[in-house]
Amino acid sequence: MDVVVDVPPPRPTTQRFTCTDCPPSAFPEAGAPACTGGAAALPTIVYPPDGVLLPPNLNLLEVQFDPGAGNTLWEVDFSNSVTDVRVTTRCAPITSVRGRATGTCGFTVPQAVWDALVLLNRGRDAVTMTVRGTDVSAACSSASQVSRQIQFAFEDIQGGIYYWQSAVFGGAPGRTGGIYLHDFGARDATDTAYLESGTAGRCTGCHTLSRDGQRISVGTDDPDADDEFRDVRAGMLRVIDKSAITTPGISPGFQTFSHDHAYMLATTYLATGANHSFALFDGNTGAHVRDVALPAAMLGTQPDWSADDRHVVFVTPRAGTIPTQGDHHFHGGDLQVMDVDAAFAFGAPRTLVPASLGGRDTGSDAANYYPSYSPDGAFVVFNHTTSGDVFYNRNAQVLMATADGASIASLDRLNGGTALTNSWPRWSPFVQPYRAGHILWVTFSSNRDYGVRVENGGLPNCYPPSSPTEDTPQDTNWAHCQQPQIWMAAVGVDLDEFGNGHDTSYPAFWLPFQNITSHNHSAQWVGSVVTRTCVEATGTCPGPGGADCCAGLTCDPVTMRCVHPCVPQHGVCPGAGGAACCDGLPCDPTTMRCELGPG
Repeated sequence: MDVVVDVPPPRPTTQRFTCTDCPPSAFPEAGAPACTGGAAALPTIVYPPDGVLLPPNLNLLEVQFDPGAGNTLWEVDFSNSVTDVRVTTRCAPITSVRGRATGTCGFTVPQAVWDALVLLNRGRDAVTMTVRGTDVSAACSSASQVSRQIQFAFEDIQGGIYYWQSAVFGGAPGRTGGIYLHDFGARDATDTAYLESGTAGRCTGCHTLSRDGQRISVGTDDPDADDEFRDVRAGMLRVIDKSAITTPGISPGFQTFSHDHAYMLATTYLATGANHSFALFDGNTGAHVRDVALPAAMLGTQPDWSADDRHVVFVTPRAGTIPTQGDHHFHGGDLQVMDVDAAFAFGAPRTLVPASLGGRDTGSDAANYYPSYSPDGAFVVFNHTTSGDVFYNRNAQVLMATADGASIASLDRLNGGTALTNSWPRWSPFVQPYRAGHILWVTFSSNRDYGVRVENGGLPNCYPPSSPTEDTPQDTNWAHCQQPQIWMAAVGVDLDEFGNGHDTSYPAFWLPFQNITSHNHSAQWVGSVVTRTCVEATGTCPGPGGADCCAGLTCDPVTMRCVHPCVPQHGVCPGAGGAACCDGLPCDPTTMRCELGPG
């Protein structure tokens, strides 16, 4: 008879790390006697949230924990079937951004520890994180009452974000902040200033990037810290060198670019006195191409162009609710879609997601706003609120819908609760495989607490002067106000999993490179951060250092100049940047299309 021997699976090799000023003796094992002090001696993890999914190349994570009474040394443990990583640490006391001594400890995961965790756990099971404490005897152990589960995605996150710092603690209102960027491809612990407001110059704020990272639209204001568009000037810049592209008549409202920046679609607030049309601009010359009229009495704002250029989603505010301050303030709002053909003609709008969410929200003041297409065009992420002015709305929640509007879900795990001002959701630029499905990342601004470093509880949302009178308090003393920061969460993007309104999101985490003393909003994604000069239209190619023509241009082999591809037969002419018809075809002056003449 065969004898079956039950052999337990092999245990992972323990990897130990210790701080430079920690004692040389080993930290007590988990089976050591409990320290005196009972429940009061048990450490408690404050951050990160349980169940969070992290990019492997995030590289920075602070574990915040209450130390427990009587403990003088701590061990942060990470474990699963293939992981046994233990890190001994002292307590680094945390003082909140507003100066409160929190009594909480901060432990930043060392790079060597992060690399060890990622090496073993990319795309695998969750790692259990526990904090244990010991007293001066180093003979006892007090483990955290509640452990946390963290997971690592399989692929590194790619692309970059440009976000707006609207205020900084200790800075002059309207004179500090600007647009900052972070390249996820760089192993960087900090962000990089792109367009700073400076101490005496104009306030630089609202912005939109083209998906290829080549163009940015920017709003600049005088440094009065107010909240109205009448003194805002909007323009288009080449991202690589920040040089201006003249765009006469561009509205200070909202803009969106075609995938290759060939065109920019802009709202017409103040340009016409009402949002009854959009304006189409050439993304290379800045020239006004034409207006895109909306049906009578329909208003349009906050457009977003799909990555295939075939659709534009936008918001239709309720009539009469856009105030003089600008079309960032309004009430109500359905999501509408216009189809776009190959000649960039825009079709009639149709409702994608009504404010009522198909009957789920029956309030008369409900609104959908800030829509954004996923890079594969399968989903739209957007904000929803039950009532009130949509701008900086405390009750803003992030929702997701299929691109046909058939399925809608609130991303509850991402939202993390209510009254957190979860605003400006935007997708990362590349779909990634994860386990048996696929994920994207969503960034958004939120007034939730970042552990104890940013504490917003009990404070109001503050609105700058000149906001509509319903938006109160109006205050620029930022110490009195909630402080938005940029957060990110993974979201499952498989149609069969999303199904009929299933929440496929994960808990959100704080992006660790941002300035913790600032108010951070409106993260805008690009596929890549432009780091070398490309050759613009009519420029000699290849350029210095072998630089290629900018996206959307080709190098003419005869003239050795960067030119726009010619317009094919039946296409609209002149094309982007004034491109001529192909093969010598004439541009019909009546139809404005490249057509063969009679006979």
